[in-house]
Amino acid sequence: DLLCTSGRAAVLLLGGLLRWTSCDGALPRPAVFVGCLSAVIAAPRGKRAATIAVVVLLLRTAAEAVRGLTDGDDGNGDEDGDKDGKRRREPVRRRNKALEEGASAPAASTNKGTT
Repeated sequence: DLLCTSGRAAVLLLGGLLRWTSCDGALPRPAVFVGCLSAVIAAPRGKRAATIAVVVLLLRTAAEAVRGLTDGDDGNGDEDGDKDGKRRREPVRRRNKALEEGASAPAASTNKGTT
C-alpha cells in the first residue's frame, strides 16, 4: 500500500514537473520527458540531481522563449498593451464565462438605434 501510494505520488509529481517545464504545452511534453530522461542517464553519479535541475531550467527557459514567440509577447511583461501596467489580462476561463453570461444581453442592447 505504501509502495503504491509512493508510486502514485511520484507519477503526479513528475507530471506536474513536466507540465511546468513545458510551459503548459509550449514544448511537447514527450520532448521534455526525453530531455530529462537523457539527463538522468548521461549524468555522473554524484551530480545527477544538479544535472537534472539544470536541464529542467534550460528546458523551461526554452519553452518560455517559444511561448513568447508564438504568443507575440515582446518580453516587457505588459501583455495587454497597457503602458502603466495597472490593467492585467484576465484569465481565459473568467473571460469566457463573462462572455457566456453576457452573450444574450449585448445582442438585445445593440439593436437600440435600429427600431
